[in-house]
Amino acid sequence: MSWDGMGEEQRPSEQESEEQRSSWLGRVMTWVLGAAIAFAIIKMQDAKRDAWFEAQHQKSVGWCNGNAECATSVERHWQRCVEDNHKRTGLGRFNRSYSIDDDALRMCLIATGADPVAVR
Repeated sequence: MSWDGMGEEQRPSEQESEEQRSSWLGRVMTWVLGAAIAFAIIKMQDAKRDAWFEAQHQKSVGWCNGNAECATSVERHWQRCVEDNHKRTGLGRFNRSYSIDDDALRMCLIATGADPVAVR
């Protein structure tokens, strides 16, 4: 049906089409803002997780007390030992905390060849 065949009262007014455009734009902007906030929260949580793992790594290397052989073994096997022994708790992606049993981590590192005297 063409607009030409409609009477003046049947044609949508420019004000109605502006309202529809404005409503549509508002919905899009709400989704864009929501996605940006979610992205920022995810990045903050990733940074928190990375900082925790780095702190655990430094602690594990510190257990070697400067023993180069031990430090090399820790560097080589640390990731596997941490992955096997850390616990992640929390609900969903945005509320996580991490913990690790230091004794289990030490035993894993010792089992992979780190000097048992240095790691204790």
